[in-house]
Amino acid sequence: MKIMAKKSFAGRNFNGTVGQILDLPDNIANDLIKADFAEAVEDEDKRMILNQLRESAAALSVEDLAYIDALKEAAIAYIKDWTGIGGVDEPDEHGRMLDDYEDLVYPFMAIISFMYDNRQMTVEKDKINPIAASALNLHSFNFVVPEDEE
Repeated sequence: MKIMAKKSFAGRNFNGTVGQILDLPDNIANDLIKADFAEAVEDEDKRMILNQLRESAAALSVEDLAYIDALKEAAIAYIKDWTGIGGVDEPDEHGRMLDDYEDLVYPFMAIISFMYDNRQMTVEKDKINPIAASALNLHSFNFVVPEDEE
C-alpha cells in the first residue's frame, strides 16, 4: 500500500521522513495510518473518480471503495465494447488502447457518475449523456472493416 509519511518513523527494514511516499506491506501501512504517522496515497485514477463523484476516500466505507473500483472496471468494459478499442493494459489487434484517446476521459467519468448515482434496477431517464455518446462515437471502430480485410 502506498502511504505518505506525516511524521518521521523507523521500523525493522523500513523508515520514512515527512512527505516521503513509501510502498509498504498493507499491515505495516495500516498500523502507521492508525498511529497517525502516515496517510494513504490514492492512485491518480481513483483520485479523479472520487473528485468527480464529490466523495472523499476517508468518508467512504471499504465496501463503497470496492464498489467504485468495480464501477471503474465496468466503465472501461462499456467503452471497450462501444468503441472496439483495446483496454487499458492490452491493445486491440490494431494497436489501439483506451489511454491513447484523451477525449474518452469525459465519457469514462460520466458513465461512472451515472452508475454511482443510479444504483437501483429501474431508471427513469435511460438516455446516455449526449456528449459522452458523441465522444464514444468518434472512436467507434466496431463497425469499420479494416482495409486489409476488404
